[in-house]
Formats: sequence, structure tokens, C-alpha cells
Amino acid sequence: MLLKDNLFIFFWFSLFTSGLALAGEKHIQGTVVDHLTRQSLGQVTVSVFKNEELVQQQILNEGEDFSINFDYNKDEQYALTASKKGYIEERVVLSRALVENTIPEKMKLSLGGDAFQFTGKISDRTSGESVPNARIKLANKMTGEVIETASDYQGNYTLRITSGYEYEILTVHHDYLKRYSYINYCKDTLKKEQKYCFRGFLNLTLGDQGGVGAATTLMDKIIIGKAFIVDNIYYDYNKATLREDGLPNLDRVFHILTDNPQLIVELGSHADSRGSDGYNLKLSQQRAESAVAYIIEKGMAEKRINAKGYGEQSLLNHCKNDVSCTEAEHENNRRTEFTIIDIDEDAIQE
Repeated sequence: MLLKDNLFIFFWFSLFTSGLALAGEKHIQGTVVDHLTRQSLGQVTVSVFKNEELVQQQILNEGEDFSINFDYNKDEQYALTASKKGYIEERVVLSRALVENTIPEKMKLSLGGDAFQFTGKISDRTSGESVPNARIKLANKMTGEVIETASDYQGNYTLRITSGYEYEILTVHHDYLKRYSYINYCKDTLKKEQKYCFRGFLNLTLGDQGGVGAATTLMDKIIIGKAFIVDNIYYDYNKATLREDGLPNLDRVFHILTDNPQLIVELGSHADSRGSDGYNLKLSQQRAESAVAYIIEKGMAEKRINAKGYGEQSLLNHCKNDVSCTEAEHENNRRTEFTIIDIDEDAIQE
């Protein structure tokens, strides 16, 4: 839903815990004020949910702070919401990292404004299962403001985006490759109207009045031995020299390794079955070495990426020697892949 009210609410709260206990009573306190006037607001409902069921709620009078106690169990999912008539409800997942932190936390939530409600879901690309407890960082590329939240036990999260801005969404989970998605406010040249453009999402649907209904982000699990095809790495015929039009996809491999410093990978080059086995093996090794050299020249540590040519040893289809195949079938076998061969646990970034 698109709201026309141009007010914002900022919502501060402190979360206190006793020691490093993973269960027991927790206490949240804070205040709700208007962003523009900095005056306390009344008729704001502050709620705590456990597994989507309401466990505590307080309705604030003007000038009143909220103070909520709730029983905490590390195996349950908790969320804090603040709502007021005329504003989009704001929701924060009370992740384990936040709840179990012994240092009081101050968080800021904004409600309302000329904004769109943005509801996302994070899923495993292979299994389709939900990915809970992923951290989501929404960065306004124009103002520099960063808002963080987390996915709940169903992999869902809610954010708000304001019209006229561009956003980058970083999704982080220690078991998955980091994932970037983008929201740009752009012009539809056919309809001659402003709209949102989305990159990096799957199954995006728009809700009523331009509000964002649902967007699915697919995450790739980090598994030793898992291979990822790098599309469109081009070489001239019978040569191992990289072509300029293939470099952007190698740049993408470089950025994946930079964003995920725990990965140690092999970059493999594969040929089709045309030509002798020995020649294809030699050429594919030279091509893999060219690609790895390019990534190392950009600043990647040599110990994190190895080159290996497979020739025609790992064909994806039936197109072996002396088998008649179409050019498209041969093209499927000519590919570059990077494969996770090890994980440096000491380099994992939370």
C-alpha cells in the first residue's frame, strides 16, 4: 500500500538480558517519537510475537514510554512491531544475536512516509526450502541510510522503500553465498510513467496501488564440491586469450570471492568433443589459466583459486567423439565453472 502521509516515526528500544542465559525473561523498553517534531506520539501499539502469536502488547498514551517483559526461549522465533493508524506497521525480527546480547541495544524503526511495503522471502535455490535467520541489509544508495532486519522461521521479512530512491539489498547467511539484489526507481518508456525496477529477485509481484506484494530471493548453499557455471566466457577460436566481452562475468566471480572470503575454488574450463582429446585438454588448461590469471591480477590471493582444464572429460550430454550433434549441443559442453573445493573457517564473516 502506498501511503501519502509524509510523517515518520522513530522508535528506540533497549533490550536487557541477564548474563549469557539462552532462556528466561527479557525486558524491552523505549519510546516512540515523531521524526519531524521529535515529540512523543500516543496511540501507538507496541507488540511482541512468538512464532506469529501475540504474547505481549502495550498501547502508549502520548508522552508514555513502553516497557514490556516476555519469556524467551532460544528455539522460538520472536518479533517486535510498532503500529499507528495511518502508517505502515514496522516489524523487527528479534534474532538470537540481538536477544542474547548482554549489552543494551538501541534500535530505530521508522513508520509511515511516502513508502511502499516490501515483503520478501528467502529460499534455498536447490531445495526450495525457507532460509530462516538470514540477515538483510537495505542500503539507500542515495542517502547512505542502512536498515537491517532478519528473516523469520518461514524465511520472510518486511522492509519499506521510499519512492524516488535506489536501494541495494544484501542478504547474508553463514551457510550461503552472499546475495545482492537491487531496486531502482526508473521510467517505463512505453507507459511513460515512473515505476520500480527490480534486479536479483525471482517471482516478483506488485500489489495494489503500486505496493510491493512479494519478492523471492534464492540463495546458493555453500557445499564443498558444488559447481557454478560462469556464463559467456569467450575465447577466440583455437586460442586461450580472453576476449573483452567475456570479462564482466569473470569480474562477477572475483566479486563472489571477495564477498565470501572463506571460499577456496577451482576454476575449470571444459571443451566439446570436436578435435583430439589431447589437444582439447591442453587448450582448456590454457584457457583456465588465463581466466585465473585475470582474477589474480584484479587482487585475488593465488591460494584461493586454482586453474584446471578438463578438455572433453566431463561432457554434459551425449555428444562424444564421432556423435552427430547440433552446434547448440556442443556449446553446452564448452563452459567455464567454478567449484568450491575447500572452506577456510577462519575467514568466515558473520
